[in-house]
Amino acid sequence: MPCCCDCEAIDNLCDRCCRCQSITVADVDKVLSNIQDRCRFPACSGRGAIQIHLDLVVPLILIPLGLFISSYGNFFMYTVFPMFVMILLGYYRVWKRRTKRTKSRFFYSWSITSCLTLYYVFQLVITVYREVLFWENLLFSTMFALMMYCLYVTRCDPGIVQTMKVKPNGHRRISSQGKLTNSELIASKGPSIAGWNMSVVWCDSCQSEVPASSAHCPVCDVCIISRDHHCI
Repeated sequence: MPCCCDCEAIDNLCDRCCRCQSITVADVDKVLSNIQDRCRFPACSGRGAIQIHLDLVVPLILIPLGLFISSYGNFFMYTVFPMFVMILLGYYRVWKRRTKRTKSRFFYSWSITSCLTLYYVFQLVITVYREVLFWENLLFSTMFALMMYCLYVTRCDPGIVQTMKVKPNGHRRISSQGKLTNSELIASKGPSIAGWNMSVVWCDSCQSEVPASSAHCPVCDVCIISRDHHCI
């Protein structure tokens, strides 16, 4: 391995694989960080090489290439499509197990690339070889625009709770992982969260009172009103 890549993290990972030893999450995290750091291309801006964000670039290359290969026949199609599913599940599992999880743009880039590729294939391939009426094309374009708008909304504010640095008595406590710990429910209800009359709990991470239905996101380090997968 040293003759191929002068990277201690990758060398240790390959050495563990060859010896059939267990691989820790920290080892995988170091390897992924090294790969991300070394993916650069030269630039003439005077600021050095520009880093390539793999979570954005990989879907841009993988989806068109996979669809191009699958167009050669049924065998390639039935091989490529399951591989897409395995790649998505594998990436999510690796990201979830990383010790230093940060926001990932992989799934967002995958969704955008899939929609753009679908629209490109429809307009430049299907409409050429099939009789597509004007209203059908208009309907498809309208649905495509709505889909892109929905994808844009997913990157907007997920509902971050505006924290209040006052800790009243009688709250349940919410842990940093988004789960309520042992404590009692607030004795009274009042308009303490953005004017809404609701039960509140105390978040130890935000050091603030938040709605009882909210959860703390360990990736974004904020409380979200309704827990979702905004940080994926």
